Amino acid sequence: MRQHAIRAETRRLILDAAYGLFEEKGFREATMRELAARAGVGLGTIFQHFPDKAALLAESFAGDIGAEMEVALAGMPGQDIRAQFGHVVRAMYSFYARRPRLSRELVSQVFTTSGPAGDRLRAQMEDGLERAAALLDAAKARGEVRPDADSRAAALAVWSYYLTCLNLGLWEQPPDPAAWAARFESLVSQLLSGIQA
Repeated sequence: MRQHAIRAETRRLILDAAYGLFEEKGFREATMRELAARAGVGLGTIFQHFPDKAALLAESFAGDIGAEMEVALAGMPGQDIRAQFGHVVRAMYSFYARRPRLSRELVSQVFTTSGPAGDRLRAQMEDGLERAAALLDAAKARGEVRPDADSRAAALAVWSYYLTCLNLGLWEQPPDPAAWAARFESLVSQLLSGIQA
């Protein structure tokens, strides 16, 4: 058990150092050697945890954003699709706004990462779409959304709004996640007006 705890602590140390390095230098410019020096570990130690820089990016993004999403979903309102989407988005935008430069780096790389790391990121996005579609299906069952509405298409529209508002917001100074969420909620409100019962 102790060995597992040490391994987990080393992994977290590497991820924390990667956050700082990616934020300062950018993902493309940062090297694994610089990361090893910053984390205070050998280069080989990093490769024991992460096969390459893309895997490190995927873990830093998917791991932490996934945990943040689970917390948001656990505290989500039980009804009202607008309130549900708004709750989740406010939590996620607050997460990104804490480190805007790093978030810009991560978001810009997510869609170009390939291999197993890219597959993991795409699987996480697909899971997010499925969860949004499930929320819309539940809203249909409650009579909030027309029964003939295409939940998957609406979820894709919501996801597009989420990403657009995030990308626009990350370039604004200072970061204002409440404004990003308000922009998103306005777009979703228009969408839902078209499919409401």
